[in-house]
Amino acid sequence: MENIDIKKVIKSRGKKLVDVANMLGVTQSALTQQIQANSFTLARLQKIADFLGCSVVELLKTDEEITICPHCGRAINIKNIVS
Repeated sequence: MENIDIKKVIKSRGKKLVDVANMLGVTQSALTQQIQANSFTLARLQKIADFLGCSVVELLKTDEEITICPHCGRAINIKNIVS
């Protein structure tokens, strides 16, 4: 799956990665690892979006079509499944 550029959205909203990590109660290193692994639940994405004042969809925007799994809350790249 293509990386979701959450760091870009964080920066565009005038925040720093450490601000989001502190709000989530994790270290900046742990948040960076989650970003690199695209390892987010829908609840965590919603919490980040609320903190940044944007929608979850804005966090997930890429050039690829993304949807959220209704069972686990993870982002799914539809193009990879259909191809």
